[in-house]
Amino acid sequence: MREFNTALLGKWCWRVLVDRGGMWYRVLAAR
Repeated sequence: MREFNTALLGKWCWRVLVDRGGMWYRVLAAR
């Protein structure tokens, strides 16, 4: 389960980094 969570988190972080103009980047930047 731990490996799965790490992979999921990495994929999510990569998505945020790649899609800087996307919704998730705006959500994170607003914090």
